[in-house]
Amino acid sequence: MKVISSLKDHAVRAALVLTFPKTLFSPMGEVELTEDERRVLNTSFLDMLWQSGFSKSFLVWRRRLLYSASVFFAVGAGIRISTIQEQCGGFIGEGFNHETQAYETSTGEDVANYTGLGKAAVASQRVAPFCALAVVLVAAWFWTDYTKSRNVLVPGWLLTLLLSLWPTMIPLNYVLKESTFSKNAFLGATYAFGILPTYLSIIAGLTLGSKRVFLFAPSPLSGAMVVLSAVFAIITPFAALSLIIQVLGDFLLVMGICCLVIGPVLIVSFASPFTEVSTFGSSERILFCNRLLSASGICRGAGMALVLIWAIRLAIWATNYTDVTNQELSSLASYIVTLMDPKMLVGMTCEFLGGMMFNAVLWTDIVVHVSRNDDIKMQKLQSDLS
Repeated sequence: MKVISSLKDHAVRAALVLTFPKTLFSPMGEVELTEDERRVLNTSFLDMLWQSGFSKSFLVWRRRLLYSASVFFAVGAGIRISTIQEQCGGFIGEGFNHETQAYETSTGEDVANYTGLGKAAVASQRVAPFCALAVVLVAAWFWTDYTKSRNVLVPGWLLTLLLSLWPTMIPLNYVLKESTFSKNAFLGATYAFGILPTYLSIIAGLTLGSKRVFLFAPSPLSGAMVVLSAVFAIITPFAALSLIIQVLGDFLLVMGICCLVIGPVLIVSFASPFTEVSTFGSSERILFCNRLLSASGICRGAGMALVLIWAIRLAIWATNYTDVTNQELSSLASYIVTLMDPKMLVGMTCEFLGGMMFNAVLWTDIVVHVSRNDDIKMQKLQSDLS
């Protein structure tokens, strides 16, 4: 009976993922607890520090985001499984192509042409979402024990990152037995496109996590973390912008990436207010910082929307050119259609959203730990214990 009761409790908690939009955009110190959450926290005295009202809200915020991330990771992993046409030989992701009468990976490359290291690289990237799913579920399971949950989250994140990134760091002549420039270019671009959600989720999670800690307890230290996250967020879109202007020069794409750059630039340009604020100081300065964060978020949202519109237009264009007589143009269009497959894009979107929530919790934990001696934050966390 205890087992059944425990399973029911965790099923109820998992069902709260429906509240994720409200939790995601709510301050982590103002999350409304359910009766079940209050009961669990009131009977768990693993660490008295985390029994203050603000700390309870923080624990619930973490737990709900982790469960929400698990849902998106599960959907992304399910889409990956559904794209596998046929399995054979024990190699993950082999599919039989009836036209070429050969087993191929999702990139269209003959499996027999892959080296052992190449097969391991493909399998590693496909295992990564399942690893992330397991990590967030275990971390959410131990949500009342903050230290244990954090100790699961950090090494689990590093392992997931390693599984995703190491295949992109291997020269492709070690991945394929027989390779040409066109094969290397196609496979390299496919790997790079596949890990794009990982890169973007790290930036989005770092931004969201540092912002949540700053809104929870504004201080020079938490404000400095917001500015540092903005500096980090500028690098990737700025590098993409410099390349895309030279190669493509598409107006929508350039404007979208410019918006993605302008968002964090706003924060960096007005760094002083973030590093001079205080929870018990000027409310006008805190209000100015909050408005600046909102303006930065609007710019980033507009940028993502423009990039998405560009991607849809590109996919439509490519669909119309897959059967043209120009072999080079037809090959390029077919390649774009493969990358822009709707099912693949949905899966990547789910992996991005799951990764963003995963990274938001991770970076929040890191910022909280780095600022553990911040008097303002400690006073706010312990105010209910007096």
